[in-house]
Amino acid sequence: MNFAKNILLAACFASLAAAQTTAAPAKKAPAKKAAPAAAPAAKQQLAPGSITMPANAVEIEPGLFQAKDAKTGKTWHYRRTPFGVSRFEPQVRKDTMVEEAGLIEITGKEGDTINFERRTPFGKAKWSRKRAELNTAEKMAVARTEAPAPRAAATATKAAK
Repeated sequence: MNFAKNILLAACFASLAAAQTTAAPAKKAPAKKAAPAAAPAAKQQLAPGSITMPANAVEIEPGLFQAKDAKTGKTWHYRRTPFGVSRFEPQVRKDTMVEEAGLIEITGKEGDTINFERRTPFGKAKWSRKRAELNTAEKMAVARTEAPAPRAAATATKAAK
């Protein structure tokens, strides 16, 4: 049975190889025309309105350049794309750590370990970290819970007087 499969497989490969070796008759190549007068190859003509990368552009991350327009004083970002250079204004990124820290709740402390909880679309996420290993959002959540409330501090100072 195995021998028959090998023979059949060899026959298939042989027929494929024979089909590829028979080619259509070759066509004659048309005679080449004389090339028109060569244009100066110094620089390509750019279409009107196309954007070029300025000489003062500084690479701020791989593939992203930043330059300041001398005329308007605006800062622009440039990125090379398959269709040419793309220019756009930089977007101001808001600090997401403050928002994330507001969502984190501290559920308990056990010595040097702090237990955290955050609501997610899939339920509550619970985790614990040592105080030395906290990330920025966790540190902000701890500072928020450990700082005395402004009203409580004001009433405590009035009571002390």
